[in-house]
Formats: sequence, C-alpha cells, structure tokens
Amino acid sequence: VTSAHLGLNTQDPIGMLAKMIPPIREKKDSEALWRGVREDVVDTFGTDNVTRTIADKRLDQGMWGSRTGYAVLGTHLPVLISEGYHKRGVPLLDIVRKATMSPAKIFGLYPRKGTIRVGSDADIVILDLDKEQQVDPARLGSSSDFSIFQGKTLKGWPVMTIVNGRVAAEDGRLAEQKGNGSYLFRHL
Repeated sequence: VTSAHLGLNTQDPIGMLAKMIPPIREKKDSEALWRGVREDVVDTFGTDNVTRTIADKRLDQGMWGSRTGYAVLGTHLPVLISEGYHKRGVPLLDIVRKATMSPAKIFGLYPRKGTIRVGSDADIVILDLDKEQQVDPARLGSSSDFSIFQGKTLKGWPVMTIVNGRVAAEDGRLAEQKGNGSYLFRHL
C-alpha cells in the first residue's frame, strides 16, 4: 500500500493534483488500509513515486486529459510516522519493517538492503519522531513544484540519511552533490 493512500482521502483539499491509479478513496477506505496494516494483512509500504510538475500534470485538460503521478519520496516516511505511529498507534518497528525489510525481500535485495547487520549496505535514516513540519514542496528536494501533502503538518521527519556509510542528507539538505549509487543485481 502507498503512503499516499494511507495519508489522504477524498476529503483532503488537494484535488486533481492527487490524480493517481488507483484513485484516493474515502476516509473509511484509508482507515480500512490502516486496519490492514495493524492486522499485518498489509505487509509492505511503497511510494509509487512519479515526479511531475504542475504543468506536466496538465490539470487544464480535466479529469480525463490530465496525467497521473506525484512526487512523494520526501513525505513518505513523515506520512507513515505521523499517520501510523502518532495518530493510530502502529508500532514503530512494524512501520520500519514494512518500509524497509519487506520491500527489500520483494525486490530480491535482502539482506543487502532492508536491515542493519554485518555485510549489509550501511544505509539508515535517522528520524526525529517529535519534529513537526508543514509540508512545503520547495523544501522536499524534488524537481516537482507541488506535493500532494502540501500545507499539511506532519510529525516525524528524517534529520539524517546515511547511504553506503556516508551522510547523504542532513536537516533536509543534501550533503553530497555527486551520487554514490550503483546497480544492484536482484536475487529472485
């Protein structure tokens, strides 16, 4: 399930900017998804990130002519922490497992990814569980000029991201200008 479907419902004022497939549903539906998270029916969180600008969404072409897609990488964890941990009491370890280990296993990258142990990549996100911040697209480090969560206040934000043992981002700013990624072969 995506953080967009867990964090939004049809009562949110974002409108056509949140056009996606499958579409955002009613509040009762997002609550049912959270119930599935708590009952372990939902075992994986994803983003379905498709970075677009407002112009690229083509909102002027209406419901049938506009495009799907939204940038959500910068709000993925804050939505899960704010909506799951803080508002609904989902255990933090369950959120972490469903956001890291489960996707790594699905993509055939576990145990290189999705866990902290000897032999795994040294990737970790440090969260401030109490940090509250209003979502501002300009502060998300994306080429998108909107966020489907813009204007919402979320509680629980990353304060540091470490990739391959090196600080990649700190306090919302990139620490490195050059990427240090590599292709990962999957074992399915």
